[in-house]
Amino acid sequence: MKQLGENDPVLIKALEDIVQASLSEALPQKPVYTLREILPHKTAVDLKGLAKASQVTGYSKMKKAELVHALCDSLPNPDNIEIALNCLERQEWEFFKKAAKQKQLADNLAFVDSFVTTQSFGFLQAFFNDGNMIFVVPEEIRTVFADMIRNGTADRIERSVLLDCYARAAVNLYGIIPLDELAELFNGQNEEKATEDELFSTLLRHIHEESVYCFWEEYLVHTDFEEDDFSGVAALKEAIRGKKRYIPPKEEFLQYADDDYYEQTPQVEKLEGFILENLTQDRMDAMEIADEIVLTCMAEARMKDVMGVFEEHGIVFHGKEQVERLMPILTDVWNNVRIWSNKGHTPNEMTDNFGRPVLRVLPGAGKKPGRNDPCPCGSGKKYKKCCGRND
Repeated sequence: MKQLGENDPVLIKALEDIVQASLSEALPQKPVYTLREILPHKTAVDLKGLAKASQVTGYSKMKKAELVHALCDSLPNPDNIEIALNCLERQEWEFFKKAAKQKQLADNLAFVDSFVTTQSFGFLQAFFNDGNMIFVVPEEIRTVFADMIRNGTADRIERSVLLDCYARAAVNLYGIIPLDELAELFNGQNEEKATEDELFSTLLRHIHEESVYCFWEEYLVHTDFEEDDFSGVAALKEAIRGKKRYIPPKEEFLQYADDDYYEQTPQVEKLEGFILENLTQDRMDAMEIADEIVLTCMAEARMKDVMGVFEEHGIVFHGKEQVERLMPILTDVWNNVRIWSNKGHTPNEMTDNFGRPVLRVLPGAGKKPGRNDPCPCGSGKKYKKCCGRND
């Protein structure tokens, strides 16, 4: 994806989308600063949700005024706040810390994902006033958090969030990783070392319905493996046998905690350019198609899945010649994305015994393999068990 200038219509549209998403979660009024002032502006349904999470006894039979009173007492509980903050992802934690340091935070470009969870806990409230997004951590919560900073609780949460970020990045980049190797990776990039026991107990707290990782035997694995009852783990273990792990510098590695992150490469720019020049005049659409194709390639999907991205966007090819010009571009993208079966390396980075790149042919392109041949997608499975299972 190319860098966008400040007047680029695609950037302007993206910023508008950010603002609209945030507006949908904000109270349209002047900010107020205490729980007793904020809570009455929430719906009874929202208040009951907060009361349930805060374990308020008898909340289901309470009227709105009673819920507000009960929540003003229960929400500032230090133990409950610590438990909830321990569940935050990195961007959520960083935004909460920033907002909690001041009476109000003005930020018109805050991503909704950075504050919607803490707002659902009752620990933060977004307001929209005079054309500005204002974020307020209620005074009662700020007081408790200030104590947490002084007594070291905030430092423990900081570490918990960092360990979770490493876990998310690891399963997004590698698919699976033994817990001892995750500890080794973390310890190689951080002064304060982590043990396997600390990793296990900390990550267990972060595993919930929307987690991208879970435990399987001695491994931390991506939750995608749950779909086939973890049978794919064995195949991936076989595919990565003997391969060296790709480990980028710390800040680059942590970017992989974002499920949709991938490296911007010349190959992706070329793909985006081809789409924009030949298949659509909508630049935003071209960028979205390129993004989806890269993520599909990273998932080592079949050729029909890669081409299915175009179909989902209503793209119609104008003749065989156009498809033939596209195929080498897709192959270049395919060979320059980081994949699980290479332990995070791209096919272009992998070399054979003679130092030559071990490139892949897109499944479905070129000569069709035999049913018992290794699948050309690089998964380590036989063709009949992988890309050829529907042939």
